Amino acid sequence: MIRVAPNAVPRDALRGLSSNSRINASVRCDSIIGNILRFFQLDSVVKTVHRATLLGVLLILIHLTVQADGMDVIAANKPRNFYLEFDKSERLLRVKVNGEVYREYRAASGSGGNGDKTHSGDKHTPEGIYRITEFNDQSKFHVFMRLNYPNVKDAFYGLKAGVISRAEFDRIVDSQRHGRPPPQNTALGGAIGIHGVGYETKRKMRIHEKLDWTSGCIALTNSEINELRQLVPLGTEVVIRE
Repeated sequence: MIRVAPNAVPRDALRGLSSNSRINASVRCDSIIGNILRFFQLDSVVKTVHRATLLGVLLILIHLTVQADGMDVIAANKPRNFYLEFDKSERLLRVKVNGEVYREYRAASGSGGNGDKTHSGDKHTPEGIYRITEFNDQSKFHVFMRLNYPNVKDAFYGLKAGVISRAEFDRIVDSQRHGRPPPQNTALGGAIGIHGVGYETKRKMRIHEKLDWTSGCIALTNSEINELRQLVPLGTEVVIRE
């Protein structure tokens, strides 16, 4: 049971009313307050309180509830944060969001076979975690999404194997530290990304369906790369595994 301090009725709200009208207005107000408190499950907590203070608190609660609902709507309408996973052995490129598969494409990779990319011309698709750094919508492969290969992992093993110099290693590390595309002119190679087929012919599409035919990139059909282009922004993470 809620008890409101007898002197807490706002005078301006009751001014000009008869005694009976004031009593009825007060009862209706108490009833509304009681319903709101029960809605917020505060009826067992609040016992005696100044009406104006109580109304102020309730208004704040209502405001916060509406604001929270608004934030839920904003969150629901927020663009999805996609990331990509490519499994070379399965020849599958998966578009994922919150760990769930959103799209899945059959994809071709480098014709060099199994293994990580270690140098220019080996035709291996690199393995590791990369990001999309550039879109080229006028590529000979229809659409080209450049990845930040070589990254620090590639530079480390390249330096260890004597494929690149310490100065080149430092340039690659510095580019990643400052969010710039890495050098593309070292012995590790470059121009690695996700692209389409280019001009499509029946022969090309048969090869794409059956074989890994690229020089180290990940390839989709033109319609698939078009769809992917609409889903992922610059900076999208791409995980490539054997």
